[in-house]
Amino acid sequence: MDIQRKNVGRNKAIRWTIIGIVTVGVVLGSSSGSRPETAAPPAEMSALWPDTVKRGPWCEKCVVGHAGPGRHNADHGQYGPRIERILIKPGTPVKADSLVM
Repeated sequence: MDIQRKNVGRNKAIRWTIIGIVTVGVVLGSSSGSRPETAAPPAEMSALWPDTVKRGPWCEKCVVGHAGPGRHNADHGQYGPRIERILIKPGTPVKADSLVM
């Protein structure tokens, strides 16, 4: 025979309310300690060079018309070894010591 437990739903509601209040307090307490950085100080107009944007020639090494995030970098350094030629064509069986590129 089961024994009837009283106030189970009420105790559960009280427990979840306390957990919610503590969680909200922790979140608000941790976010109030971190303030956003202040903005940069305003610059004097004598220190700036205001001008309009003009279309000019691209250098021959730059990729023109590429779309995507990032910025144009005028430094044309190599970021790894260049592939001069492919020695083995796709589908050719290779061994552990085969030179592919």
